[in-house]
Amino acid sequence: MAEEPTDIKAHEEAETSVFEAEEQKSPKTVAKDYMLPMSDAALEEWKDKEGFAEYCAQVASGLYPTLAPQLAMGLTTKALLDPYEQLAKKYLGPFSEAELDSPMWQKVLSGGTDPKTGKPTVMPLADFVSFIKSHAGSGYLDTDEGQARVGNSVNQLRQNPHAWDGTPEHKAVLMRDISNGAHPGGVHPSNLPPVVGED
Repeated sequence: MAEEPTDIKAHEEAETSVFEAEEQKSPKTVAKDYMLPMSDAALEEWKDKEGFAEYCAQVASGLYPTLAPQLAMGLTTKALLDPYEQLAKKYLGPFSEAELDSPMWQKVLSGGTDPKTGKPTVMPLADFVSFIKSHAGSGYLDTDEGQARVGNSVNQLRQNPHAWDGTPEHKAVLMRDISNGAHPGGVHPSNLPPVVGED
């Protein structure tokens, strides 16, 4: 019987070794690494069985198609999002982490566009900081830096009595600009939706 080519055998061994590292962990930890929603009953079924990490990689590829090529190489969802998570910790606080059901993190997973295919890709890391500073649900405005930006914009409003023309529409624009830490004014109200709850 002919022996398999060395390069094919090496590739299979490398692939196996990658998943073996994950297989040493508990099913609950592996599922968390791949950011997969799984019940305790399902995790219990996988206890002491082989192939769970590879199974998680396959499921995660369907759930996060923008990461499929890297997941097929044995990388986990959490590992691929780690650079984003570290930036989030820097700007949002040490307890910020990637979460499966978070609209913000879902946007990170598909917020970019492949210039060749036009299909969604992972948001470019260079855009991530601007995104979390402007995303309403990120919690950035609750941080010291976010509060400082709001205070700065409010002071600009006080120093420039013409920054607000007195209309609710313009107020909505100014409040949105304050939320984004931008200089007040200079944006037409038609380009931004009104701020709900503002009178």
